[in-house]
Amino acid sequence: MKIIVNTIVLSLFVTLLAACNAEQIGPDVGVKENPKPIQLTRKTQRVIRFNCDGKIESDQVETVSSPKRRVEIVPRDTAKTVVGSSFGNRTNNASAGAVYGHTEFTVDMANAFFTMRVNEGINEIDYQFIFSDGETEIGSRFLDITYAEEFIPEVYENIPSEESCEEVVEE
Repeated sequence: MKIIVNTIVLSLFVTLLAACNAEQIGPDVGVKENPKPIQLTRKTQRVIRFNCDGKIESDQVETVSSPKRRVEIVPRDTAKTVVGSSFGNRTNNASAGAVYGHTEFTVDMANAFFTMRVNEGINEIDYQFIFSDGETEIGSRFLDITYAEEFIPEVYENIPSEESCEEVVEE
């Protein structure tokens, strides 16, 4: 159980780190005539996983970086304070699972709880901002999604720590 909780906490931490470099989609970019190009890259690598006895549990190519990207829809009037928002992908009816700071969310090629699924090609993202003065801004921005795969040639060996092996024995 402790391993599952640690994995969830680590996943949330990595998601928050991705927030540091959101792709900004302003009013002048991301319009139908000028969609914002965004490349999503899946990285794969050969991963050898060992158990606590030093024996190989698995040896296979795994996804080590999912094809997702943090985006920020920038309001037309950046002087106003956004206090609420919603985002939906009109192209495939997906919505943003988690929104950060009322303007940022993560797009992903897969169905996932905390992200908005996008398709390769043009995606129309509908948005609504609610400002502190009660006014709203409703509109759409367009993303041009390309998908790529990259294979990392180095082999990664996943060897459990002594501490994690001791936890297994205690349970």
